[in-house]
Amino acid sequence: MATAIMDVLQEFDLTKKTLALITDNASSMIGCANYMAEELKLDFNNLIFAHYRCAAHVLNLAVNQGMEFIDESILKVRSLMSYLKASSTTNAELKVLCDIKNIKYLAPELDIKMQWNSTYYMLDKWQKMEPAINMLAMNNRII
Repeated sequence: MATAIMDVLQEFDLTKKTLALITDNASSMIGCANYMAEELKLDFNNLIFAHYRCAAHVLNLAVNQGMEFIDESILKVRSLMSYLKASSTTNAELKVLCDIKNIKYLAPELDIKMQWNSTYYMLDKWQKMEPAINMLAMNNRII
């Protein structure tokens, strides 16, 4: 990876202008950054190059680790949202119950592990529709 990146930097005459490399925490990327720092320092006299770990990636890792404490609850909501998303009949019934409860219907959404905010959006939708979902559960025994 580092060799390919260095080739591109050389091709476009950017070796002395390169300030930093931002990566995730993968050991391969850390090795890549270390190699690039040495190459830029030795061959191109670039002493200002630095490697930074992506703040969003670090935040995602921290949030995912924190969510392990409530993982069972998240799994239940994820399972419910998956069921609602897959069943058009149950989803249509949820829309009707939202109208009855005067709640804005929000399409069920599943989270993505690498995007902690998607878990937030999934839980937020569940919470906003909870009264209608509870009625749906009583009618269909889905929970």
